[in-house]
Amino acid sequence: MYWAITGQCQLACRYCFYETGVNPRPNRSVGISHAECIINSIANCFDHVFFTGGECLLNPAFWEIVRLARTVGLAVSFLTDGILLDTTTANNGLHYEVSQVAVSLDSLDPEVNESLRPLRNAKQGVTKRIIANLTALADRPNYLPVTIIQTVCLSNIDSILPMMQFCQELGFDLLVHPAEIPAFFTSLDHMRLRSSCSVDITNLESAMLAWASTHKGRRKYTCVALDFIHGKSPVGMSCPMGSDHFFLNADGSLYPCFHRQDLRIGNVYETDLKVLLNKTIPENLRTAQCASLGCACMLE
Repeated sequence: MYWAITGQCQLACRYCFYETGVNPRPNRSVGISHAECIINSIANCFDHVFFTGGECLLNPAFWEIVRLARTVGLAVSFLTDGILLDTTTANNGLHYEVSQVAVSLDSLDPEVNESLRPLRNAKQGVTKRIIANLTALADRPNYLPVTIIQTVCLSNIDSILPMMQFCQELGFDLLVHPAEIPAFFTSLDHMRLRSSCSVDITNLESAMLAWASTHKGRRKYTCVALDFIHGKSPVGMSCPMGSDHFFLNADGSLYPCFHRQDLRIGNVYETDLKVLLNKTIPENLRTAQCASLGCACMLE
């Protein structure tokens, strides 16, 4: 279960589906009393909860919710922008045996990273702070399993190989995720990955194939992503969203997928989760007919 426990975030990432208006940003955070109401239902249906947001560490109840999840036997992972990934966060993560910390970071170059991931209400960037937090985390004798999620647009293709080296040196995993820019968001056309940018896409293919060679299953994901960029429709795909994985919003709304909030299943505060999960999901979702470049679920 992917669970967005807050809509708050320090950053205003250019490609974020909240910033582009693809999805409405949650206007509330999950409190401990709300989590207590549904945590057993989640544990009865899932074995792993992945907290996201917004920035989940901005939710003041976050570690209490993690404690609840671990108490009922759920494995826990979370996504963060890395700004608050300090000693206290690391200690809490180790204490609760967090399975994975996913950190969004698009470039080691502050100028490039902050052009894609600017602070919402400040001019001073935080890339150096995030890198320092990650380095300090890796230097600990016992540190959390970390995956860097690098979202790639035209402007940071050259950042992929340095990020690969950085992750290798620190012992981190890396997910290279080409960004999907909605067609209606024309102000971001300069960021859009498209086959007409032949030199850039050639460099992207080379870098992604180098990344794909490091782990099983990533070559298929890379080939599918590149097909989408070249305007081709991949075949033989399947999707775990809506069958094995679901997305729970901060207001309790349950969806089969991050990107299909037109398919609201119901609300977990109003209807038992098991009942909601038994509802029929459209066939085109299960067979990935609605898949697009932004679907990280294509990664095995």
